[in-house]
Amino acid sequence: VAGAIVKPWQVAYGRGSMGLGRALEATLTTDAEGKFEMAIPKDAPFIPTIESYGIRSLAFHIDHPNHPTWSDYVLVEGDRKIHLPDSATIVVRVQPADGKEVPRDLYPVPTTSDWSEQDGVVTIRRVDLQSKSNSQWLRIVQAPEEGPQSFTELTNLRQHTGPTVTLDVKLLPGVRVVGRLADNATRPVKNGRALATINSGGRANGRVWTWRAATDIDEDGNFVFESLPAGDTVQLIAISDGWVSASSTSREVAEYGNANSFATEPLDDRQMKASNRVYPRLYRLTPPEIEPVLPMEATLSCMVSVVDDNGLPIPDAKVGFWPNQYSFDGGSQILGQEGNSLQSLRASRKRDGDSSFKFSWPENTRYQKTTDAGGIVVINGLPFALSSAATLTRQYRFHVTHDKYQLPAEANGKVLPIDNYVTIKIEPGQLGQITVKMVPK
Repeated sequence: VAGAIVKPWQVAYGRGSMGLGRALEATLTTDAEGKFEMAIPKDAPFIPTIESYGIRSLAFHIDHPNHPTWSDYVLVEGDRKIHLPDSATIVVRVQPADGKEVPRDLYPVPTTSDWSEQDGVVTIRRVDLQSKSNSQWLRIVQAPEEGPQSFTELTNLRQHTGPTVTLDVKLLPGVRVVGRLADNATRPVKNGRALATINSGGRANGRVWTWRAATDIDEDGNFVFESLPAGDTVQLIAISDGWVSASSTSREVAEYGNANSFATEPLDDRQMKASNRVYPRLYRLTPPEIEPVLPMEATLSCMVSVVDDNGLPIPDAKVGFWPNQYSFDGGSQILGQEGNSLQSLRASRKRDGDSSFKFSWPENTRYQKTTDAGGIVVINGLPFALSSAATLTRQYRFHVTHDKYQLPAEANGKVLPIDNYVTIKIEPGQLGQITVKMVPK
């Protein structure tokens, strides 16, 4: 395939993955034989990491007008061949939730770079019906500028064959979520946000269908999501100054799953006791409205002092913790990371021409701060999380970096970025305090 636009974007090594760096993420174009080459300099930022842990694969995003977009990893030791799938066209005829008026403001979810809407018909081009790297699930969402959204039922595209698939679907009203924080969270609630995630279809069947939303929590602890797809499971997390929603326990998840055909668990934490992770509360979206009450827990704080060999404070050191929030069938992110699927849809419609579209979620830096003139920084909002023993000491990892200083090698035995962390234990109800020594680079 000649003339395909190739964007390298990640390298996978023995313990995870990381970015390639801006220089190597520049776009490439395949030649007449469908080939492209990358020249990786010896001083690329990821070289020390892969020299220590090995390299598995490189990730690429590929776009060509005659094929669906392709994004996945390519094994370095494999044949290094990428097979672009054939394109299919999906024609979706949409019926309104009520009445006979032709529905407007329709969007396919997930969105693509090549679709259109006219007279209640959504046409999606360059669709991949076969590859496991692409989502098999589709919903049409009606998202007017004012008023609640409506959703069609979930469609499994792998049950259909191309090159043209015609579907007849009906919009259904969404479910309104009127929630509040449990009374133990002190009022007035400050800087409160409620985060909603829906992952449908089940990861065992491939990539899930995802919808995300976030909204303010008022001073009285109340929040509202105006419309979420009926019949699904919404995963809710709430955060505010000094408080975070209590994690679901493995028993609660199992009981909910048995009652609602929601069978899932985190493979890396089956007992769900990780102290650095917040698990969501699970609620069935039963029309027309649900009223969840989220149990809350107080968060912890940590004061970090950064000094040099002489015990003098080091200002402008960057300190970063990484407490996680987890979504079932969706993985983990830094706690407080928001997603707004509705905003993403509306931004996709405003794209220029037929150019490919990529929406970026807002950056989450709430657990990253810089030391002051006295070399001190206080990080607030660290989750305690539930466990079998509520008095267990919690352990956290964090990074400390500086343009002119580094952690001494004996502090952690490694100098690679992945291992450049410090560990602290914090007792419940107490301020964590630690002094970190750095040496000149």
